[in-house]
Amino acid sequence: MATPRSADRVQALARRIWRRAASDRPLPSIRIRDVRRGRWSDKTGIITLPSWLWARHSPGFVEYYIAHELAHAYLNRTGHDIEFQLICAKLAEETYWWESTYKPRMYAACLSVLSRPSVV
Repeated sequence: MATPRSADRVQALARRIWRRAASDRPLPSIRIRDVRRGRWSDKTGIITLPSWLWARHSPGFVEYYIAHELAHAYLNRTGHDIEFQLICAKLAEETYWWESTYKPRMYAACLSVLSRPSVV
């Protein structure tokens, strides 16, 4: 099973993404484990990323995946409502389109909100 090239590179990417939120809060802890899917735990404040992520997906998807989990941490909750989608879009930037493969209706709703002049 392939793993990321280094935990330091994962942390560096996560820090870069986290800065997009202009948050002064510390970056959540990130661990890589042999799990079926990634998740953010509101109990521990830890993001778990699946070890298969780097073997099966492009760098753009990996960036989106980390941004998605960081959006949960930023909001300090689970769920994929419009507020989550807006934060995820801000964190993921140009990789946000991957969300359309996971939550297509919420993705479309977020694009609708983002396209309004008052939001931009």
